[in-house]
Amino acid sequence: MDACFTQKRHKSQPDAPKTHPDTHFIPDELSAQMEEYVERVRGDQTSKRAKKATCEEVEDEDDHYAHPNLHVSEANLDQFGALLLVEELFQHLPEDVQVGLLYDIVCQLARSALKWGFLERYFPRLAFAVAVFHAFGHVWPCQLVFHPRYREGFGFTNGEGCERFWHSISHLIAHLRISGSHHRLYVLDAQIKHADEASLFKLAEWNHRRSLHSKAKRVEAEDELEDCDYAVSWLRKQWKAQVASQTKPVARESLDAADRSNTDDTLLLASDLKKARAALAKAQTELKRKEGALGVDGRNKLNNKTQAKFLELRVSALALKKRLRDLLRAHKFEREALERNSRRQQGSDRNLRDHTLDAIKRRRPKIVKLNRQYNETCDKIAAEIKSKRAPRRAIPPPKIDPKILFQLDIADTVWQDIGLEDPEEEEKEVPPWLGDESVRKGIRAMLVVDRANEEDRILEKERRSLRIWFAEEWSILELAIQHADSQAAAYFLHRRRRRLLALCTTWRKYLPNAEYANEIAWGPSDGEVARYMAQRATAARGRDDFEAFMGEPEKEAEEEEEDEVDFGWLDTLNTEEVDSDSDHSDVED
Repeated sequence: MDACFTQKRHKSQPDAPKTHPDTHFIPDELSAQMEEYVERVRGDQTSKRAKKATCEEVEDEDDHYAHPNLHVSEANLDQFGALLLVEELFQHLPEDVQVGLLYDIVCQLARSALKWGFLERYFPRLAFAVAVFHAFGHVWPCQLVFHPRYREGFGFTNGEGCERFWHSISHLIAHLRISGSHHRLYVLDAQIKHADEASLFKLAEWNHRRSLHSKAKRVEAEDELEDCDYAVSWLRKQWKAQVASQTKPVARESLDAADRSNTDDTLLLASDLKKARAALAKAQTELKRKEGALGVDGRNKLNNKTQAKFLELRVSALALKKRLRDLLRAHKFEREALERNSRRQQGSDRNLRDHTLDAIKRRRPKIVKLNRQYNETCDKIAAEIKSKRAPRRAIPPPKIDPKILFQLDIADTVWQDIGLEDPEEEEKEVPPWLGDESVRKGIRAMLVVDRANEEDRILEKERRSLRIWFAEEWSILELAIQHADSQAAAYFLHRRRRRLLALCTTWRKYLPNAEYANEIAWGPSDGEVARYMAQRATAARGRDDFEAFMGEPEKEAEEEEEDEVDFGWLDTLNTEEVDSDSDHSDVED
């Protein structure tokens, strides 16, 4: 799913209605029904702010081209357009098809679906992921959950098939700006139909290139796994620990955060006892109960925590530091991904790198500001200790130098909570997934191997599906030709047969014949394919195949013309070899 350029519609002066027979657009009536349903379920809690016009489309598991389906005039907050697109997609799919949905802001869509029950009946068949090109606009925990390279089942999918389709129709922008709404939709439908027919001839080649790409990625990742010398099972545990650590809710700064444990609840109740005389009896009962629950050690700690302001500052500094640490970790992993791809500077890879770099730079001021707040809190803690308003053995936490903030070495102050926790809690080891570079490389290699395994399974299913589809098309066409009741019908069926022969000769170059030779036959015999290839290679004048088929006399001075689709624009898109950050694959289980 993606968003395209906006087009305004003038309702007061519409053009004459004109609908394509194979339209990809959802009627306005269904759009209104979905909008009413979403608002009813949510209780109309969404704000009625000014809304932008956007164009969204569904990208199903084929991902070979995008289907622009709906002209939505709602803000992203409403999301009824995206929900309608997904709902309409499932209405046209078999019940056993698994769908991977890639969307720029899929985290918001998934949260809304879980919160309000939208698309609930499709959850077992639906997997959410963010498009690779837009992934680095999300914070790191969101990437860990929704990035297709980290999610199971997506292979090397990147979700940028929509971007390629938008590029292929970009030449229509100027024309469609001055077109009526009905004419605009008709032209887009015609362009989609053209792209569909043209890309059909490239499917086998695309599958072959993706197989080679997956093989190359696998070989490289397996070499890295062998070099890191860690068991895959242990690396998988480290990966799960990393995800669990980096996706847990972050601590928030709060002045009363120290009042949340049993010990600190006692201090809160003692303070409330002075302020709320009316609740004296209840507060004393609760105070005695919690003091009894503390035990001897707990009461000793309680006596050392009588300095409420110092405790508040310490807890506040700890929350700030944990938040800063999480942001720096995310920054570090994003930078590593950027540096690994810095050598690939071609095509969309360069655009992806620039986009990622901009997203990282936008988050740096927030980290700097958080570090400044932490250092200011450390100064206040040091002042409390100097004025003897802190426990006897309290030590001031060290400040973080902003000049080396983003270096993030393993021995940096940011990893240690000196002076912010109890002594027995301060001695913590840095986890291997964070402190050991070889472990991080091993985890990345393990994930690449996992995605390569998924990609190979997906591509194998696609090759099988292509063979089955072609065999069925050929057998049905042969039967239809035998029962043709007119010369006109036989003519068009015969031209369809020639087109399938052309498709067969193209696909056979890239689909291994031995893989399904005993199970699924192509349909055309080797002799038919050889004769067709010879005809295509020979520039001859004379009778065309239909005349030979019908026994018509030869037409002189008339050259055979073939009704073939011009897909030169697709050649430009597909001839260039690209890597995993610019290509895409299907998502099927």
